[in-house]
Amino acid sequence: MTSVVADERLSDALTTTIEELRSLSPAVLQLTRKTLWRLHASEFAAQLDEVERVYLSELMKTQDAHEGIRAFLEKRPPIWKGR
Repeated sequence: MTSVVADERLSDALTTTIEELRSLSPAVLQLTRKTLWRLHASEFAAQLDEVERVYLSELMKTQDAHEGIRAFLEKRPPIWKGR
């Protein structure tokens, strides 16, 4: 669950999120939290290595990646080619 809120709405948004979580099964939430923690903690380095490999070895070799950077620098919408 991810959301972006203005600073002045943070307290209300946090209260709403906590209420939503409280309405869920405590057993499922606990199991989910433990599982996610274990996956992220034990495999984080390997996942980070894979993300870096894909980014540098595959993504940055595409024409679309270069177009995205050019468009950002030129402050214009990108024109994607799918290559």
